[in-house]
Amino acid sequence: MLMPAACRSPNFEVSNLTITPAQAVVQETVVVAVEVANIGNRSGDYNLAVKVDGEEYLNQVVTLAAGASETRSFNVIFREVGTHHIEIGGLQRDIEVISLEAAWNEVKENMSNIKSFHFAQGLTVSGPSSIVFSIWDILEEEITTTYNIVLEGDFLLPDRFKGTMEFFAPPLFTSSEMVIIGNDLYEQVPDGTWRKSVMGAEELSSIYPTRVLEIVSEIEDLKWRGMEEIEGIKCSIIEGSVRPMVALPLLEGEFLGKIRVWFGQEDRMIHRITIESSYAEEQPTDVYLEAVFTDFDQEITIEPPAVSSS
Repeated sequence: MLMPAACRSPNFEVSNLTITPAQAVVQETVVVAVEVANIGNRSGDYNLAVKVDGEEYLNQVVTLAAGASETRSFNVIFREVGTHHIEIGGLQRDIEVISLEAAWNEVKENMSNIKSFHFAQGLTVSGPSSIVFSIWDILEEEITTTYNIVLEGDFLLPDRFKGTMEFFAPPLFTSSEMVIIGNDLYEQVPDGTWRKSVMGAEELSSIYPTRVLEIVSEIEDLKWRGMEEIEGIKCSIIEGSVRPMVALPLLEGEFLGKIRVWFGQEDRMIHRITIESSYAEEQPTDVYLEAVFTDFDQEITIEPPAVSSS
């Protein structure tokens, strides 16, 4: 028996309120989501409104056929620190919003407690060869040049690394597998065997990922710069000033570099760093570093390789 049209009507039900992240930073985008279902026997419209602290923030009109359901989400940005009340479709929840400085302190605390991570890091230095190569002294003629160093691998704190290093300074290019244990540096030679390098690991200390993280902890003039996904992780971006991460012996004076840090909105871990330094003296020299961090606190083992006796 068919139900008369006059007896059919939509009936909406709102459920499964989620707020991501559970704790937000001032100016971060917070995603508020609910499931809306039409449990009635006729299609219809439902005005889904989001209220923040008792005031309507925004709304959407949801049109659903009888028996249909869908998830709707809203982006909410909080500009004041404190506990804020969210209400949507009769569902309610509070969210704590903290300052950028408080969130950054959490990030630094979390990063100080990690035991291991994977990283990919690139360093580019451009300028006069007498400065760029001053720590290696490999060019006699003064030219404007650039070198790049790329490190990628696993780091086990406090001082163990296993991965690859590439060095490129046209026309020079080298690539090698290496293991670092404390100050001991091991390199794999072309025949596949390993040797202990005469160069100690301290030669690479200025570009160690742990050194980069130390510099990040000294950031000054912290500012908010938006949000972006890194490897599928929603990150907040901050910007500030730091002291240069590379010491070039022929340059003197105090220089500030610009740093950007991407930290996870939920995990409060650093996922990407860029640092730019410009030495604008008589011989301009530019330094750029980018590092990406993943796979925190994985169970890894790094031991000295068997060294060839030949």
